This record gives sequence, C-alpha cells and structure tokens, in this order.
Amino acid sequence: MLVTLGNNVGLTAGSSTTKSYACKSLQKVFIKVDDASGETAYDHKVTITLGQRVICQSSGGGLLGMSMAFQSGSSGTSAYCIYGINLGSHELLNNENVYVTLTAGAGALDAVDISAEIDDAVAPYPIRYTEYSDTQFTADGVLSAVCYKSNLAAIDEDTANVEMRNSVNSSSPTVISAVNWFNGISPTDSRDSWGVLQVNRFPLNTSFNYTSGTADRICVGSLMSTNRTAIRQASNEKKVARHFANVSR
Repeated sequence: MLVTLGNNVGLTAGSSTTKSYACKSLQKVFIKVDDASGETAYDHKVTITLGQRVICQSSGGGLLGMSMAFQSGSSGTSAYCIYGINLGSHELLNNENVYVTLTAGAGALDAVDISAEIDDAVAPYPIRYTEYSDTQFTADGVLSAVCYKSNLAAIDEDTANVEMRNSVNSSSPTVISAVNWFNGISPTDSRDSWGVLQVNRFPLNTSFNYTSGTADRICVGSLMSTNRTAIRQASNEKKVARHFANVSR
C-alpha cells in the first residue's frame, strides 16, 4: 500500500524535515528532490528509523546510486533526483512508528517529496543501508555495496584498488572495474559516478580497505537480524490477507 509522508517541502541549507507514519510493516521509501534554483538536489542525507532502530543512514548520493544500480526508474541530476530505498520488509513492533528524516546539505532544496510502501504481507527480510566515509571498516551481513565520490564527481578513471574480504573469498578490484560492473547491470542510463563492489546472494560479514582516490564513500546494504515476534507478526498478516483475498471473475 502506497502512502504519502510529505509533498513539496522546501528546506533551507542545513535544515531538515521529519515525516512519520504508523503502520505494521515497511517495505520501501521513495524520495524525490527538486532544486532547479540551486542545483544541489543530490546534496542531502536520509535517516530512517523504526522507533529507536536506525535502518538507513546515508547521503542521498549513496542511496541514489544504490537505487540506480538495481532498480529501473531511478534518475538524478544536479537539479533533481528521484530514487527508491528497497528495505526488504521490516516489521514494526511495540507501537513503533516509521520516521523518515531528510536533511539538506550546504545548499537549500526547493521541494522534497517522501512516500512509502507499507503493510505488504510478506516474510520479514529486513535490509539496512549505511554510508561509510572510513577507508577501512567491516560491515555485517553485506548484500550489496556501491562506491562513489561525496560530490558525485566522475570516478570512472579512479585506479585505486578496493580490497574486500569475507569468510568465503577476497578480491581487490579497481574502482574503474566497479564502475564497469555498475553500468553492466544497472537498468538506468550509463553513469560514471558510481561503482558496484558487492552483490551477494547470501549475507556475508565483509571488510573493506582502500586508499581514497577519487571515490571516498561506500554505501552498504546489509541484512538485519529478525526475531520470533517479527516472524509471527508477519505470518499473522499473511493469514489475514489470504482470508480476505478476492479473485476477479
């Protein structure tokens, strides 16, 4: 079910807007930022929390790149950007609400639209997004990772190696190779500002180590743990949906 959290919200430089919604589960958040006057649409940060639980903390540039790598329809320029944040499925427990906070960067933003897909009766498969500025870090349960420059400058000629290790294997590709992978799998137009570093079928704890060249940020999508209460709640929601399901004739 699609719900609107906010439309045409203007933000001054450094200011933020927080939109909330009460629901049973959260699957996706959709964001569109217009900034024809200042042309800094990409310069913002997004934080999503379920009650006190943080499930997304990244710059708009990182989330835009993650969306463009795996979802068609995502697009961005200096004047506007539009993308979806695929969160898998999070069950909200103990009277939690969804809170989406968007914070403008160094420039004002003309208009911000925020919406969400909620209450889809599916099994919990919660995904978290985290942006890292450190050149050495370890992330748990990694499913995907993209690299980029904080100001979204082109990184397609960055020869720096990114060393990645998990319990299964290790590799050290150049950022150039990551950009080629991005363009090889992305359903969007050819781009030179992002590179794909990881696409895992299974969540793997992964260490990243690189010397910052042009690329200086990595956004990681990780599988979060779930509990019996969340699984039970999702199962009950599926039973209710099946009970009221109607087939057109």
